[in-house]
Amino acid sequence: MPFTIIGNQLRHFPFYPVTLLGLALVGWLDYSSGVEVTQSLLYGLICLGAGYRLNSKQATLMVLACLGVHQAASGIVLWQGPNKFQTVSEALLLVVVTVLGAILHHGEQSLERSRNRVAELHQQLRSHLEQARQIQLDLLGTAPSDLEGLDLAICYEVAVELGGDLFFVKKLPRGVFFYVGDVSGKGPKAAIAAACVRTLLEELVAEVTSPGQLLSLLQQRFVRLLPGDLFVTSFCALCQLQHNSLVYANAGHDPPLMRRAGASQLEELTGTSLPVGVDVKERFLDQQVFFGPGDRLLVYTDGLIDARLASGARLGIQVVEDKLKQFTGTSLELARQLVALAPEPRSDDVLVLAVAAL
Repeated sequence: MPFTIIGNQLRHFPFYPVTLLGLALVGWLDYSSGVEVTQSLLYGLICLGAGYRLNSKQATLMVLACLGVHQAASGIVLWQGPNKFQTVSEALLLVVVTVLGAILHHGEQSLERSRNRVAELHQQLRSHLEQARQIQLDLLGTAPSDLEGLDLAICYEVAVELGGDLFFVKKLPRGVFFYVGDVSGKGPKAAIAAACVRTLLEELVAEVTSPGQLLSLLQQRFVRLLPGDLFVTSFCALCQLQHNSLVYANAGHDPPLMRRAGASQLEELTGTSLPVGVDVKERFLDQQVFFGPGDRLLVYTDGLIDARLASGARLGIQVVEDKLKQFTGTSLELARQLVALAPEPRSDDVLVLAVAAL
């Protein structure tokens, strides 16, 4: 820091004109009053600047110029022994001060190179993270647009470049499976785990008939593939519109909210199971509720209700419930408006899945 402060001053210092004035002032002091302290300070400043601003040849000439002015103004004869010794000592001191100026310059240049290198590495890292983020979003995909009888939309905002929230939607002959999960932790580790879970869901969904079965198979594969300190809260549902039915399993996830057609009260789809990855013996039980025309379901990750407002308070579930009770638009509009409630910068990922039966 001192190098930078002094160096910034010297960089913009009008060196040559001020140096000439400084040498003239030293000469006048030598000639008229011999104020040695003032002279020494001026010599030192001139040579410090010379070492910083000039090359070695120019700096040497500056030292000689300082001594020449001193000699000419004071009238000292160089070949007198004591004065000659004094002059040599002064020359050595001025050389040392000049070298200090050069060291200052070199140190600032090294600091600047280091700063530029750090900035370059930071930019490279951000570029790599952005590429990884795009790959993650491509792996997550989007919700199918041909879900007949359903208005389903997803809005996902990550807190950092890589997120640990994930979703999965799959249309099958027996109904529409959809899944929302939140991997513990943040950053690349959580993002890689989320990508693995998304891939496993795509593979396993064809083998099951219910959400509970899907979570059970996911658990078996999850604990074999991923580190033991990771887990994922999960909400998985199978919507069968032909039966006006929604079968779901909740594994440690924040309870989704259900708003019935024409009703003012909300229902919570709670669960008693532990998150996937906590206990390999955990059982994931299916529950079934009515889901017919006009009903709306909201699934979210905890980054929404845990978001911090400008006051420092949590957003909380009440704000989300009030929005859902009053909302009359499409699922996409609902998802976007809810995500917008979580102010930036966010400390956690925010994912909202909204689905309505038409």
